[in-house]
Amino acid sequence: MYQDKNIAVVIPALNEAETIGQVVRSLPEFVDQVVVADNGSQDQTAQEARRAGAVVVFARQRGYGSACLAAIEYLSLRRPDIIVFMDGDGSDDPEQMEDLLRPIVESRCDLVLASRTLGKVESGAMTPVQKFGNQMASWLIDLIWARKFTDLGPYRAISWSALKSLQMSDPDYGWTVEMQIKSARLGLRVKEIPANYRQRQGGQSKVSGTIMGSCLAGWKIISWIVKEALRDRKYLSLGFISYLAIIGLILAYFYNKPLFNIRGQVVYLTDFLVFSYVFVFGLYRFFSKDHPYQKIRIHVIVWLYLIFWGIMPYFFGLKVPTLGGGMVLWPAIHVIGSVMFFIYGLLMIFFGRRLDCGWNCPCVATRETVGFAFRRMTARGKFWWRLRYLKYAFLALLLVYLGYLLFDPTNAYQKVGGFYYKMLTNTYYLSYLFLPLWGNRSYCRVMCPYAALWGIYSYLGFFRIEANSHKCTGCGLCETVCDMGIPIREYVSKGKIRTVECMGCGRCVNICPKGALEIKSAWAYLERPFGKFLTNLGLKGLSFPSKKVRLR
Repeated sequence: MYQDKNIAVVIPALNEAETIGQVVRSLPEFVDQVVVADNGSQDQTAQEARRAGAVVVFARQRGYGSACLAAIEYLSLRRPDIIVFMDGDGSDDPEQMEDLLRPIVESRCDLVLASRTLGKVESGAMTPVQKFGNQMASWLIDLIWARKFTDLGPYRAISWSALKSLQMSDPDYGWTVEMQIKSARLGLRVKEIPANYRQRQGGQSKVSGTIMGSCLAGWKIISWIVKEALRDRKYLSLGFISYLAIIGLILAYFYNKPLFNIRGQVVYLTDFLVFSYVFVFGLYRFFSKDHPYQKIRIHVIVWLYLIFWGIMPYFFGLKVPTLGGGMVLWPAIHVIGSVMFFIYGLLMIFFGRRLDCGWNCPCVATRETVGFAFRRMTARGKFWWRLRYLKYAFLALLLVYLGYLLFDPTNAYQKVGGFYYKMLTNTYYLSYLFLPLWGNRSYCRVMCPYAALWGIYSYLGFFRIEANSHKCTGCGLCETVCDMGIPIREYVSKGKIRTVECMGCGRCVNICPKGALEIKSAWAYLERPFGKFLTNLGLKGLSFPSKKVRLR
């Protein structure tokens, strides 16, 4: 018994004679029932399990899920309070069982999962194929059912009542994903804890041990997800529709053909699709639940894109001069060597990177509309924080091209510019494929050279987010809404968030329950002469965030 709760452990096993005895003997003393579900073993698995003190039941047909179902059928006559599922190869750590049980015993959770992604995995314990498949299946579940899991591993604990409500049925490797999908569908309280995952102690894996095993297990899992999505009509979910739109955009980019002309300007398929996406998904964003300040920001992003980037260049035929005497289509903010490129960079010093990355960039317009469904997927942690330096390699190439423009503007495009823009657009569009894995702003964080350059200007200028460390409670809400994955709490302790990574969206300021954060830029110096005028227009909170006006 564990805190007056009857605990049963279920161990599905197939040819695990080398390890099953040790696994059973290593279980904590509070375990009341141990059931080894033999899945058609050809070795001494059943005998070794019995010698170690376990009850052995036999699956009616071969399959991981069939073994689990056989064990549940046996336990239905004995009704434990909680069931723990674990593998019989010694890879799961029995010492973590209390961590799995505690949230259920305390009535805080119905299902607790041991996540290998969150914990420590011994070298060689998981193959690259397993890791990729695990991540792929996890983001599919999040995409379709809006429930974020980090792992589909076997080590888990679930209350008996919750297990019966799931009505489990899968006879094979779809068992774990079935449990997690149904728990999301029924709204069960689910928690993940970090798992200490070890190499198997003997025998060969039936999944990762062979290429065929890996492929079959992967197919079972993906097909189960698709089947349940069709059953729930989840193909109508925002995430699913958004990703279909993204696939269409990527295909359109590589097929890109002219569609029609507007006043002598050619409109390509990609341009038309992006304009349509921003308009349609932008309308959805206008009516979605969000902070009033963020609603204003989304309106500005969408309408600036539609008018400033979409309508004005084609209907008015505006051109912008560049180095070397050339002319390019308005607004040319991201065209290296254009007049607007230099003016825009100067404005960044005064008003921060948010002028582009937070409020105006056409890339941001698509990622804040069609990519909005994947905001919650933002990849965080030390690895991703270090990966931000990669974009400076792209910035270096941008500066090389700028150097050529200054000294040889006539031949600069042939020598460097063509390669630069091809590389930039290819990586940009391909990055959309990974939005469900890494979040909607992953390209901005890791690969965008303009984000790097504007960030440097912003850092050297007036823009910053001031922080009152005395008000901060360390709740971490600010970090959960930061699309750039900034470790905000570390900066709060220093009194200000001043980093090239901040795009100035203001979400961290909006969500802070204690008002510990406050945006500052050159606008603060203009507050006295222009503040009254903008207050009368109802725009003061938008343009002049200061000590008197907080963006909450």
